[in-house]
Amino acid sequence: MKLSILFRASGRRSRCAEGMTLVELLVAMGAGLIVLGAFVGVTLNVNTMVKSAGNYGDLDALSRNTLDMMSRDIRNASAVSTGSTTGAMTLTNNYSGATTITYSWDGSNVVTRTYGSGSPQMVLTNCDYLSFEYFMRVPGNNLQFTDITNAFSPSEIKLVSVSWRCSRSILGAKLNTESVQTATVCLRN
Repeated sequence: MKLSILFRASGRRSRCAEGMTLVELLVAMGAGLIVLGAFVGVTLNVNTMVKSAGNYGDLDALSRNTLDMMSRDIRNASAVSTGSTTGAMTLTNNYSGATTITYSWDGSNVVTRTYGSGSPQMVLTNCDYLSFEYFMRVPGNNLQFTDITNAFSPSEIKLVSVSWRCSRSILGAKLNTESVQTATVCLRN
């Protein structure tokens, strides 16, 4: 009797140990694919976010360096000799031997700085837009920042407002990696 119970028990074990049925295998593979797809989706999303944050930091650092250099040059200039609203501005510094400094953007995503008759140096890349505005101060006792008007000739220019926008593509698409810089700088001289 004990022998027949042993055979029955071992027979049940062997049926249970045979493996999974086809339906169980398909359900397990489907669940595994769903988990794998979710993992790939989350990984790609995190990768895009990290690249976006890195691009934004790079663009912001480059823009701030360019703005520091440009505002230093504008403050130290004695005059704006030529200037257009989009594309170029030439500063004259009579105190250092009548040297000129030219900032130019030709629409090719690069802003260059030319010191005197030297070769242009690239100061900003990935630039989508650059504009300059020129203002003169209205004489008065209580001069406010709002008391400025547009300058019509280079000799009247005392304030320069500069604005630009830079962006980069992430995985072939322009995302929220824009860095916008705007400043109004006063000529000291």
